[in-house]
Amino acid sequence: MPKKLNGGEGIVWPDGKRLAVMLTFDFDAESLQISRFKGKELYFADRSRGEYGPDEGLKRCLELLRRRGIRSTFFVPGYVMERYPEHVRAIDGDGHEIGYHGYLHETVLGLPQEEEELNMDRSEALMEHLTGKRFVGHRAPGSVMQKYTVDLLLRRGYLYSSAMKTCDWAYCYERENQKIPVVELPTDYCLDDYTYYFYTLCEPYHRSLYNNRYVREIWQDEFDGLAAEGDKIMVLKLHPQLIGRASRAKFLEEFVAYMQDNGAWITTCEEVARYVLADNGL
Repeated sequence: MPKKLNGGEGIVWPDGKRLAVMLTFDFDAESLQISRFKGKELYFADRSRGEYGPDEGLKRCLELLRRRGIRSTFFVPGYVMERYPEHVRAIDGDGHEIGYHGYLHETVLGLPQEEEELNMDRSEALMEHLTGKRFVGHRAPGSVMQKYTVDLLLRRGYLYSSAMKTCDWAYCYERENQKIPVVELPTDYCLDDYTYYFYTLCEPYHRSLYNNRYVREIWQDEFDGLAAEGDKIMVLKLHPQLIGRASRAKFLEEFVAYMQDNGAWITTCEEVARYVLADNGL
């Protein structure tokens, strides 16, 4: 964990940029609904909300990123890689990073390590088959980090995690008071489109349909505050099935343009993690 919880480590971002911003997309498709309502029968409408991601939302997200000239990070469960291989190839083909996100978006606290290693084996094999690449990043589904997660990432050669809510700056994990080459890129629920847009007819209910102007105001105020401090990061956690609706994709592109015009370094989680590792001499 970081030693200084009251501020960043004074890192200076490339080319004098004011803030490192990562537009990250959790391409969960219907695995989000399946994992959230495990053991319950899904309404067809709820399942189809997940399917909106690959059917409609992903295309808008990729087009937005192309227009703005941005490389992003997509966290994709293994189940989704199996079910939508051409979508995964499209993400990779546009030059975006793909990170590990469980196999079936498992959100079980206390998941046995043996089961998680099998999930990783299966998902890593799919990644290799579809893209010829390996994962270097991890996002715990539902932000459910296990006690063994960081050590497992270190052993398997991952460079970073992006799930914790600890602070507003990137940091290296520690073991025995020594930094190790695993970076945490924290985010927060206020930067997650799920908070504002997820709607379900199933219990446990979560029914949020906020106005886009309201969401942009929160995100822009957060960006301005973090950029003023200078050594911070901002990780937006987005879902193609939510942010990929036409009006939301439009407002997101407008907000991205604002950040680009106001000193943001917008890039992949991998690139930021490698920069932080180098800054820490790792």
